[in-house]
Amino acid sequence: MFVDLQGTSALLTRSLRIDARTARPHALRAALLIPVLYFLVVAMELGDLLGASGLYFFSSLSYLNFALITLAGTSFFATAITEEKEESTLGLLRMAGISPLALLLGKGTTRLIQGVLILSVQLPFTLLAVPLGGITLHQVLATYIALLAYMLLLSCLGLFWSVACSRSSHAAVATTLCIAVLLFGPWVLGLIWWVVIQSEIVSTTSTLNDIAEGFLLWLTDVSAFHRIGQITSSGFSGPLVGTQVLLHAPTAVILFVASWVSFDWFNREEISAAPPRGLLPQLRRRHGGQRSGMSRPGKHALAWKDFHFIAGGRQWAIAKLIAYTAICGLIVAAAVTLTPDHSIERQEVAAAWITIGFFGICLEVSLMSARIFHEETRWKTLSMLVMLPASIRQLAYEKIAGFPLGLTPGALVLPAGILLAPLQFGEMIYEIITNLWHWVWIAQLILFWHLVAWGSLQIKWGALPLAIAIVLFGDFIAQISTMIAFVVLFGASGNSIPDERFILYVLPLFFTCGQLLLAALLHLGIGKQLHDQAAA
Repeated sequence: MFVDLQGTSALLTRSLRIDARTARPHALRAALLIPVLYFLVVAMELGDLLGASGLYFFSSLSYLNFALITLAGTSFFATAITEEKEESTLGLLRMAGISPLALLLGKGTTRLIQGVLILSVQLPFTLLAVPLGGITLHQVLATYIALLAYMLLLSCLGLFWSVACSRSSHAAVATTLCIAVLLFGPWVLGLIWWVVIQSEIVSTTSTLNDIAEGFLLWLTDVSAFHRIGQITSSGFSGPLVGTQVLLHAPTAVILFVASWVSFDWFNREEISAAPPRGLLPQLRRRHGGQRSGMSRPGKHALAWKDFHFIAGGRQWAIAKLIAYTAICGLIVAAAVTLTPDHSIERQEVAAAWITIGFFGICLEVSLMSARIFHEETRWKTLSMLVMLPASIRQLAYEKIAGFPLGLTPGALVLPAGILLAPLQFGEMIYEIITNLWHWVWIAQLILFWHLVAWGSLQIKWGALPLAIAIVLFGDFIAQISTMIAFVVLFGASGNSIPDERFILYVLPLFFTCGQLLLAALLHLGIGKQLHDQAAA
């Protein structure tokens, strides 16, 4: 036990000292005070228009904290142990006499403490919401207890998958899927049960329906998102510790104990310190060393390598095509089943397919952007690539050229939907061109992909959640700044309102140009970072 405590103390002390002496954690905690100050300014400036300005201030900040904790759970908490595995230092730590319990407490607890510190920095400022009106001290404390319980659950969930998985990417994906089930599971189950009731498979007066509705209501009550909505509603007088906290805290303890008990079983063997080869298991090799089902590189070796080893190659493309087809088929089948006359319009099917194809492509590009330069950066192979007879710009663009082939399955769904309803698709394109606010979202998508690629060069893991957090934070600041500007320029009384042309044309054009300018700066920054890393 003495060795365990000594190892735990050493890891905790080292991590906390690094956190205290490094500028980045302090800058992050200071940056998260910006929304607090902005909310206070809006609450004071627009107090007469908002009514309960304190409630508006605190509820908006609570949902922002909830989103940031969720994003932290998908990467920050899920890589505590896998980082040691990938750097081949886990065995050295065990040889030094540090037990699994000491590792879990020393690595996992430190990240939880860092998350708690971020919330604790905000707490004194959020108490200012009470004198602004609309909310009580009881609601403030209940919200922070709910957020802390939610953070504790996500940290232990990420720690468990960090122990169980061999790589950080696998742990992040597993944690993200669990969080998705936790957040959207009650809604999906409710939708499935609603379909069952509408199909008259189960009677609404049956005992089974009463049990199912009670179970769905309980699932909703234990959701942290629902709990925050309850607390921040006007006139809340419930207990400080709700059902959500009573479930999340013990579940977190169970996950921690499971991580401790299964630590040696999951980490019996040391993984190879080499980048993973593709998204699916490796194929058998034919005689002569060529992989089965895999073509030769040809002239564009980097594009070939990224298509097969990062985008997944032909096998992953076939798997995605099957998944897209299954999703489209399920949507059509569900729509036909729920329609009273069991018929569905062709335009509705086309809209569903176009939406699936568009969001699928956006998701794939986001995931690929996080990996495009990650492997070369992490394994320090850029210095070897620059020895090829090509510039860094040419090498980067050739790597990017390997990804469009991986987008083929999603790209096939889009023309299928277009062929079903070409007139409606033309109307949609016309609406996108004529409505400048659509340009804002397109520019933000371009900026987001550049943020993901830039983040993959700056941090080991979590570039995608980091980019999402930055975009959410930027959107929030832009909205609040616009509201304040309207109050200053046009007056809060409502007698003077901005011109319609200003809202429809000037404002979206300003946001579009601003985001494209930031994307261009990030594009140049990515090139400079690649040059610096290649020279290192």
